[in-house]
Amino acid sequence: MSPDLHWHVGEDAEQETIATATSPRRSRRSWIAVLIVVVLGAGLGAMYRSIPEPPPRPTPSPSPTPSAIPAALYQTIDREAQALADGDRSTLDGIVDIPNFERYQALMGNFKAWGRPTADALYSIEDYRQVADDKAWVEVRQFHTNRFVQEIRFYQLRNGEWRRIDFEPSFWSGQVETAETPHFRFTYFIEDQALIGSLAAVLEADYEQICRDFACLVAPETCVAALGQQWCSSFPRTIATTLILTNQTEQHNDFDLAATGDLTVTGQSPRLLDQSMPIYREHYFRNPLAGLHVLQLAYGNRLSPRLFENPPAGHALVITIFFHEYDRLLKRTGSNPLEMPDEFKQLDTESLPSLDVVWSTDINGANAAQMYAAAYSLVIYIDQEFGEQAVTRLLQAVAASKSLTETLETSTGQPYAEFEKDWRAWVKANFTTP
Repeated sequence: MSPDLHWHVGEDAEQETIATATSPRRSRRSWIAVLIVVVLGAGLGAMYRSIPEPPPRPTPSPSPTPSAIPAALYQTIDREAQALADGDRSTLDGIVDIPNFERYQALMGNFKAWGRPTADALYSIEDYRQVADDKAWVEVRQFHTNRFVQEIRFYQLRNGEWRRIDFEPSFWSGQVETAETPHFRFTYFIEDQALIGSLAAVLEADYEQICRDFACLVAPETCVAALGQQWCSSFPRTIATTLILTNQTEQHNDFDLAATGDLTVTGQSPRLLDQSMPIYREHYFRNPLAGLHVLQLAYGNRLSPRLFENPPAGHALVITIFFHEYDRLLKRTGSNPLEMPDEFKQLDTESLPSLDVVWSTDINGANAAQMYAAAYSLVIYIDQEFGEQAVTRLLQAVAASKSLTETLETSTGQPYAEFEKDWRAWVKANFTTP
């Protein structure tokens, strides 16, 4: 079961959904669909996976002592903690109450015993709120395998018994706050502040690295205070990116690109990803926001919904350069290398197409796979033979040039005919037809 993730372009009634991850339509695929396929290939992670303990966060208001927790609720919390430690699936089945069968399977499918520490207490209650007579959430720190992890657990009184329910931020205070870092604006539940800080740190680091790699315009350094720290940057904000992470009704994120090129991301609390979909936690925002940044560097103020109605020549090269850059971002942060989409692996080396295919505007046509595969091989070849700076020049040239010949000669300094001959020889020596 993949999480719903939609991209919209346009404004209000004129919005058009151009891709959806849960039900792909290959006849109308766009560059956004190709971006998303990288991170939405597997099913949801299990709820009872190891979740890294977040850094300390300011408590929005004084926390009640554990003695304030109703005795029946405390018994449920304790039974659940003991069952997690011992791998007692039957006890958990009596505590967890998720009506949706698919969601229940996604949350419980990979459950294994968490184990017990040798000296410390098994668990501790870090925070607690009872928002109604029958609704409460508890922040629990519990031993898991070889370390302690921290979770927000939601409980509801059903038929006289406290039951563990699905992630439900509507139980929270409802208080939100907004913070602005140099390149992003975040609106979030106050209970999520620690996660927003770590998310902002990743997104800001990616933004800075992309700017260093692709020679963004530089301005005098400016600094802002947000999320408990100081943020400084010499790279101006070129896309107004707003993340509104307080949606309590939708189970997917909407990435809405306005006619001005501004981006608004509307989604649920990031703890939904942190606890229910940890395998997507790193990529869910990082992948598409890095993609938009690279596209903006290529197209400037032309980045708008209109750009995708009639993609310009060389658009496949821009998408491929983004994938190449995202792979570098992942490696620099110690993450697993990027798994490229199938479209980029289908290069027919026995009947190698003309290099001109990468300049095509028919990115959804029958030859799209060959176009993306050729573009991928081209970018890798330029990186290996001419260096990373040549890839930067390629991104700068592809949107400004009127032909592939001009683009390649500008970025590599090699005559087109000689370049294509060398590229063909390199492909045949380094690629294998699937």
